[in-house]
Amino acid sequence: MTAPMMSLDPGALARVESVFFRVRWFMWLLVVPIAWLDNGAQALDSNLWIWMALVAILNAALGIVLRFVKRLPAQLPAATLILDSLLFGALPHILPSEANLLAFFALFPALVGAIRFGPAVGLVVAGLLVLPIEARAVLAIFQQRNLAALTAG
Repeated sequence: MTAPMMSLDPGALARVESVFFRVRWFMWLLVVPIAWLDNGAQALDSNLWIWMALVAILNAALGIVLRFVKRLPAQLPAATLILDSLLFGALPHILPSEANLLAFFALFPALVGAIRFGPAVGLVVAGLLVLPIEARAVLAIFQQRNLAALTAG
């Protein structure tokens, strides 16, 4: 069994953080085309652009920390997991959609949690991120009480 990321030496921690830093930028780039397709090729909501700016600012700040801080704090992996969970977990709720392709981005924090801290943490993060998505689907079923709401849910 692998050791949790918190017990790695500072150099290894910095390398792992830099990999997730780059993956976060890749995910960030994928959001716009997927949201555009999910939105029916229409103009995107301003809330999505605010989310994009927030993620860009936070990830750029993390990049500065990774570049200039020689000894990263041991709490950095947990802090970035919490931030990723909040940011990527909010993404499916930004644009109203029946297909909700943006919900797949919520897998990113769950995978990061499983890689860094073990499968149990990944499952907990995934469970916490899926609850609001499922609650929104179930509420639609109970509010509309028709077959279309049931299939959307």
